[in-house]
Amino acid sequence: MKTCKMCGQAKEPSAYSSYRRGEKTYLSSYCRPCSVERNRTYYRDRVRASRLKRYKDNPEPARQAAYRWKRENRDHVNAYVKAKYRTPKGRAQELVGGARSRARKRGLPFDLTVEWVVEKLVAGMCEYSGLPLTLEPKDGRRHPRSPSIDRIDPSGGCTKANCRIACLQANIALLNFGQASMDELVEARARTISSQASKEEGSTTRARARRVKRPEAPDTLNKRVMI
Repeated sequence: MKTCKMCGQAKEPSAYSSYRRGEKTYLSSYCRPCSVERNRTYYRDRVRASRLKRYKDNPEPARQAAYRWKRENRDHVNAYVKAKYRTPKGRAQELVGGARSRARKRGLPFDLTVEWVVEKLVAGMCEYSGLPLTLEPKDGRRHPRSPSIDRIDPSGGCTKANCRIACLQANIALLNFGQASMDELVEARARTISSQASKEEGSTTRARARRVKRPEAPDTLNKRVMI
């Protein structure tokens, strides 16, 4: 029995590849599955490092190749993007990437993570209005209740303490008019709806009362009988 250095399992000698050095034959330090995975990882990391070095030295050819491939496979790219953004993780990656870019341009602190946003998206509720969120588009465009990252204090950074997940329509309104104006509008709208509901309920009650026939008095009935 021989113990593999990678997986730590004791296996039969037949589970290891062998090599010769001179007149002697030796067994590999890694079992066959681990040896394949080790070589694959080494090759992948080596190729990735080589490609990254070439890109840093001369990025323009790589950019042109990527642009050309996306242009030639536009339908595939669009389908992939749509399917990705309909998943919590894909939408979280988009939101975090956009927030990171904006924070970098404005010099704001940033500590949002994809996991933090995914947890909010799985909950599925707008943290400002309480409306349910959706990842599906509407008429080929973003749904009004699509999730977005809202900074509670517009002058603050993109941090977990200063950010919340709000639906797109609420976020746009907050961006243009501010929290105080939105709270005043929501309270006024709630009062209007309550007043309208009370009026409708009152009119319905009066209509029902008019439809109910009142019983005639006993004296009136006796007079009719006597006549």
